Amino acid sequence: MRFKTVIKLVSDAQDKNDAIDLVDDYLAGNIVSGVDMKCVTRRVHSPAKIVGACALVLAISAGVVVSSYTKHSQNMLQSVPGVSAVQPPLKTSNIADKSSEFKNEWQERHTKEALGQITR
Repeated sequence: MRFKTVIKLVSDAQDKNDAIDLVDDYLAGNIVSGVDMKCVTRRVHSPAKIVGACALVLAISAGVVVSSYTKHSQNMLQSVPGVSAVQPPLKTSNIADKSSEFKNEWQERHTKEALGQITR
């Protein structure tokens, strides 16, 4: 891991040159020169990791947006009655004009089965 250390030296001086001289004395080893030192250390993040994380967030966001606008085939078929992936549609599912024909066929079959049961 990489770390960044920032050292801040604060001195009481009359002008810029005097402040530089005081800091030079402090850094040379004169600890009692009247300079306060503050130090902060932070971890340095790799630019590649930051760019990668941003790209991942953007890709996920784009996927969510695209999937919300895309109609899936399963969503389109939910509004049609009798359509299922497990079984084919029934004759009664979406045939409104042939319902009387279907009713007649059903009654004929029912009659044949009833007559077949009686004759046995």
